[in-house]
Amino acid sequence: MAYRLPDGRIQPGYNSLNCREFFKRLWAVQNKNGLNPGSVGSHSSNAYIFPSLPWIDSILDGERDWNLDASDLDWVDYYPIERMRSMSCPHNWGVGICWMAYFASADMHKILKAWLVQAEYVFMHDSWLNQYYLPINHLREMPQPILDWGMNGERVEYHPYWRNPFAASADKEPLISLWRIPDEAEGRILLGIFNYNRKTSKNVEIKLDLAKLGFAGKPLVMRDLYKDYSDSQAVNVANEKQLRETLKQTNAELGEPAEFDAQAGILQIRNLGPHRGRFVGIGAVDTVALSEMRKQLAVNLGEQVDAVSALGFARKDTQYCAANSDQLVACADPSVKVSSWRLPDRVLLVVRNDAGGNPKDVGIKLDLAKLGLVPALKWQEFLRLRDLNKAEKSPEAKLDYYAGELSIRSMQPNTTRLISIRKY
Repeated sequence: MAYRLPDGRIQPGYNSLNCREFFKRLWAVQNKNGLNPGSVGSHSSNAYIFPSLPWIDSILDGERDWNLDASDLDWVDYYPIERMRSMSCPHNWGVGICWMAYFASADMHKILKAWLVQAEYVFMHDSWLNQYYLPINHLREMPQPILDWGMNGERVEYHPYWRNPFAASADKEPLISLWRIPDEAEGRILLGIFNYNRKTSKNVEIKLDLAKLGFAGKPLVMRDLYKDYSDSQAVNVANEKQLRETLKQTNAELGEPAEFDAQAGILQIRNLGPHRGRFVGIGAVDTVALSEMRKQLAVNLGEQVDAVSALGFARKDTQYCAANSDQLVACADPSVKVSSWRLPDRVLLVVRNDAGGNPKDVGIKLDLAKLGLVPALKWQEFLRLRDLNKAEKSPEAKLDYYAGELSIRSMQPNTTRLISIRKY
């Protein structure tokens, strides 16, 4: 891998074929023990060992330290689209890419802003797991609303901004990546929009080819997933105060709420700031299934329709089990009524405490195996609980996976909780 420099000197290299043999051996040992895929990784900042990549599942890149006080350049300037397209898209090599994120500044707000920009940019290239964005915990992995939209599906298709046949804009500076999510609801997509102009905000208009997407003639819904999530994190008291302050200052750069003309297939985002990204979900709706879902929700839970629908429960194959009729879900307390909505990889529990008096602790036994909620590859698949309508001061519901028990502490009398458990 060595080569001659223009001045005649030799640029030293490394024996890549020996590295290939080493990683091949690692992969074989892992495979013998049933740990593939997903078990072999390599730190490869700015030096991908290409002959080894067939035997590697993921690589770590980006170990550079940028001084934000010395220049107004940001991470996107140092990793332009030419570099990202040619070297740093996971689909070029068949490996996941995790990005390091080192920045230096006397102003912590600058560093936090730099992390936000970097995260939104690498998401556009289908790199979603980047553990270096501490304390921005909500971006260290795929943001929860995007994960809920169905991006974990096995048949998700990534169409990068340089070859995206489904979306077009007259302005070429906004980059537009698209993910097709065929197995969620009646079909969904995720649009990633990034303003590549480093100085000027953009009014972005995107025309979708509804026919190519299989959306022609279908009722469609739009969810402003990333902006809504970012705004919620700015007031999330679980976040560090400095992060909340930075988000309050910088979220305006995400622009105005997205607008979508479902008939024309036109998405508009006004005032998207320089080097900022948005991620918007659009999906087809089964109106009959949605109507049935509305009926199943109690009157006082009507405000949760959008949240439950986003989780993908408005489907014709959703199995509704009336209170205390699901043999896979059991509560010993007769004053607690538990109904369930089931799909092969998720369950929604509607838990009603009909008892008066004081709050009570509620325990619910779940047959996770028969519910389809046991991860087969524990380093790839995982469970996540979503406590959809928890009151601000109420304890969060918790799942003891090994005991197969869901616990709700201090559940208030005459209240209902909506809790989703899903295998991702």
